[in-house]
Amino acid sequence: WEARIVEEDRMVALQKISDCLSGNDKEYISRYRLKAEDGSIRNVVDTGTVIEFDSHGKPLRVVGTQRDETEEKMWELKLLEAKRHAEESDRLKTFFLSNISHEIRTPLNGVLGFARLLMDAEPGTENCRKYMDMISSSADMLLKLISDILDFSRLESGELQLAKSRVNANAVLRDMLDEFYKVLEEEKGDKVELYCLPGLADQTAEITTDPKRLRQVMRCLLNNAVKFTEEGQIEFGYNADSHAFLEFYVKDTGIGIPPDQRELIFEYFRQVDGSDTRRHGGTGLGLALARKLVEMLGGVIWVESSNKGGTMLKFTIPRS
Repeated sequence: WEARIVEEDRMVALQKISDCLSGNDKEYISRYRLKAEDGSIRNVVDTGTVIEFDSHGKPLRVVGTQRDETEEKMWELKLLEAKRHAEESDRLKTFFLSNISHEIRTPLNGVLGFARLLMDAEPGTENCRKYMDMISSSADMLLKLISDILDFSRLESGELQLAKSRVNANAVLRDMLDEFYKVLEEEKGDKVELYCLPGLADQTAEITTDPKRLRQVMRCLLNNAVKFTEEGQIEFGYNADSHAFLEFYVKDTGIGIPPDQRELIFEYFRQVDGSDTRRHGGTGLGLALARKLVEMLGGVIWVESSNKGGTMLKFTIPRS
């Protein structure tokens, strides 16, 4: 029995019994790990009570029980983990609801504020055109935000369906290039350069996938790169080394992601900087939605990054 006690627990277990047998204690309770005959490690609770003494008060007889509580320990750990997960989920959802109200108010205030200014502006003037551009930009931001929330709801309820068709991967990249040239010009000026590197010629770049969802994933990754890159460059494209998959990527020279945060960024409501004083906005939905969509399309998504700067997000899409 003594040899089967796990070495790290042996001294404490034996001391408890020794104290009882020497007369220092009339009973003992001890928990330790024991090696079973099949080699598994079991958690046991060992209890004993002195029931007979000699004339000098020395213990003569001890009775007790040894109970295997491995299953109880396992369920206890599972319950604690479930409790921790529920509390964390509740905290993140509370943070999300607080954050989303701010994210919605920002473009909405832009629409309302510039609409009021537009009412007083002279038609056809420079100010009039500027106010209309700001209203349009804020409305687009609000529409994208609401679309993300709707997609999140549909993914969670299992209602989001794919519509696969033949699409040219290069055409998708060109669409993203045109769109994000304008985004960078508006948000970063000439501080960030944009490069697009397709891996195949147009004639061989056709794949079977949902083009809308592929564009949505690329748009999410590029938006993320733009948000966290103040200067330098953003490069995106795909590699065609595999006959079964295309490996898309978005690479930037931004702030990077610490190693302990690389998996968290793909969870709902998570952000690398979740503090109240964070510099960058966002709902915490984008990359989580991207991961779900990539998985629905039959691929995987991952991050390669350094917290010293620069991030590369990659995902695979089946060719057919």
